[in-house]
Amino acid sequence: MKRLFALPAILLCLPAAMCAPKPIAMPSDADIEAIAKPRPAPDSEDILDDATANAIHEAAKDSWADKVHSAGLRVCRYFERMGAAVECDQ
Repeated sequence: MKRLFALPAILLCLPAAMCAPKPIAMPSDADIEAIAKPRPAPDSEDILDDATANAIHEAAKDSWADKVHSAGLRVCRYFERMGAAVECDQ
């Protein structure tokens, strides 16, 4: 007899569990570290006179900026999902 009462209780709880909000994952450690990583510094003053050294340094800065921007967007979307009044670029 007890089993007959258990079945309806299980059937009532199952949809509620399926509709429960999914936990929001925190930003990854890599994203937080990427945001805090400093801009690449030039290895030497050769970037002033050497076009190749300048191009390598500019590419490193561009790569750094892209990583920081991407990580910043992921962290921004996390706070947006948490309810912060922020607008994140796409």
